[in-house]
Amino acid sequence: MTDVLLFALGTVAYLLFMLLFDRWIWRIVSQNFSGIKKNFFGLICFILEIIPMGSIYQFLFPVRSLRWLSAAGFWVMGFLIYFLISLVVLRLLQKILGAVLHQKERFLTPRFQIYKLAVGAIFSIGICCWGFWALQNPTVTSFNVGHEGKEKMRVVALSDLHYGTVGGTLDLKKMVERINDLNPDLVLFAGDVLDDRADQADKETFTKAVSSIKSSYGVYAIMGNHEYKYNTPEQMRAFYQGSSVELLCNQTKNIDGKLLLLGRDDYAVGGKNHSRMPISQLLKGQNTDLPLLVLDHQPQDYRESEKDGALLQISGHTHNGQIWPGDLIVHSIFKLHYQTPSNGIYRENNFTLAVTRGYGAWGFQMRTTGNAEIFCVNVTVP
Repeated sequence: MTDVLLFALGTVAYLLFMLLFDRWIWRIVSQNFSGIKKNFFGLICFILEIIPMGSIYQFLFPVRSLRWLSAAGFWVMGFLIYFLISLVVLRLLQKILGAVLHQKERFLTPRFQIYKLAVGAIFSIGICCWGFWALQNPTVTSFNVGHEGKEKMRVVALSDLHYGTVGGTLDLKKMVERINDLNPDLVLFAGDVLDDRADQADKETFTKAVSSIKSSYGVYAIMGNHEYKYNTPEQMRAFYQGSSVELLCNQTKNIDGKLLLLGRDDYAVGGKNHSRMPISQLLKGQNTDLPLLVLDHQPQDYRESEKDGALLQISGHTHNGQIWPGDLIVHSIFKLHYQTPSNGIYRENNFTLAVTRGYGAWGFQMRTTGNAEIFCVNVTVP
């Protein structure tokens, strides 16, 4: 019910905003065109504004065969976001140039307004195309942790695949090829592998692809906030059944006597009221002399991992905002509210917190705050 209410309010806000936007665009179009041309541009504006409603409909009433409708909606929304930003910037430049050159009237002509719309549209299309390229071409972030030991274990970690997202699909085959190219000893999925309900995802395709991952010590996953919102741990285990993925829900795994892996329940499950099972309790009876690697989808509680002797915590969730200026907003929220880093690698004494931008994307099939990302961690083990 909460989702329906939020989307209803969002829809109303979107329509009111578009009404104001329409009046401004229509004034410019009316000054430069008449008759059929005027009506044509009016129709284009109406179509662009109505397409994003498909994303809202698909979110509330998901139908796999209609995901293209949602994808189209998010593409148009992405275009409109940067189109509006570019128009605001061009408007400021227009005022500055008019004042500096003492030719304000020259920059207020109807023809100049059309040029401004064209430049804004070209810029926005370019940004969206670049964002799509950044999503399809992930960077591999490599780093080392640990100082004492006989050998190194290569850990490859991904987060936020959002498989089955309302905005698009994920090339699982290509993802597996990239993982295998890194020759991993251990593969980890740090939550939000699925976007919504497991029974609506294409389990057969996922299982076939992920089963091809080549890893010396297996593939492990935890649940993120999206998965907990729509699924129980039992439903997620059923989804992973038949693949090479083992789900950890507040569970530890001794990796060949070399590494202790802990997969925590998400912060959304008790994190806000501090009722999550503490790490110290989860480690009872385990060999705590081994290097401890904590998988925790959200990074907020990283201090607990550090306090309990973890060598490394891998998190995701933030997407680094995914769509600019979302990174600035997310960074501010995590810094001011949680006093927590929201992206990148941070070291304190012998502890490392690594927050990935994520491999997939939610909704918008683009990333304008940095490429999709894969972690490749060389862990020094006994």
